[in-house]
Amino acid sequence: MEDVKKLFCVFSAFVAGVVVGAAAGLFLAPMKGEELQEITKEKALELKEAALKKAEELKKKAEELSKKAEEIVSEPAIEIDQEP
Repeated sequence: MEDVKKLFCVFSAFVAGVVVGAAAGLFLAPMKGEELQEITKEKALELKEAALKKAEELKKKAEELSKKAEEIVSEPAIEIDQEP
């Protein structure tokens, strides 16, 4: 579960960095409003596709971790006989 949280934090930081970097690049670049709108739309679509791809990867990773956890929990415990 801890791995999923770390992975989510990394993904969130990545998305935030992309958004801030794209916004800064777009709004600091000298261009017409129509050009800026078109580029913004294209970048938003690219970001959406990247986010969906990353979300799918995270989902697969979470499923793998869940299966591993189920296997570990379902394994019978080893009993150690202790002599008094």
